[in-house]
Amino acid sequence: MTMPIKRKEEKGTINRSMRNILDDFLRNSYMCPTGDETRMMAMDVIEREDEYSLIANLPGINKKDIKVSLDGYDLIIEATRSKSKEEKDETLYRCERYQGNYRRVITLPDDSDHGNVLASYEDGVLTLKIPKAKKQEKLIKIK
Repeated sequence: MTMPIKRKEEKGTINRSMRNILDDFLRNSYMCPTGDETRMMAMDVIEREDEYSLIANLPGINKKDIKVSLDGYDLIIEATRSKSKEEKDETLYRCERYQGNYRRVITLPDDSDHGNVLASYEDGVLTLKIPKAKKQEKLIKIK
C-alpha cells in the first residue's frame, strides 16, 4: 500500500517537478515501503566463552508479533509492526515510521547448542542466548 504524501499545490512547474521527484524518492525508499516488503532488523551478534548472544532492535513491536524458530542450524527471527489506526480527518504529510514485516535468518555455528536457545524481549529489544555445546571427547574402541 502506498502512503500518500499530500501538500498544497504550488505555482510553478519547477517547484512541482522537484516535489514530485522528492516524493517518489521518499515513497520508494526505506522510509515509506510499499506492498509486502520485508526489512532486516538491526542486530548485534556477540560471542562469549560459553555462549552466543544475539541482540535485535524491535522498538514498537508487541511481543505477540515476534516469532523465533529454528530450521536445522538456521535461526529465523520474524516480526510484524502493525499499521496504526488511520483517522478519517487527518492528512499524512510524511511517513518515516516503518510498518510491515521484519525477517532475519542467522546460520548458527557448528558448536552451538541450538536445542537450548533462550529468548527474552524487553523495552523493544529481543535478546537470544545460544549456549555453546560442550565439547566431548569420544573414545573409539579398537577391535
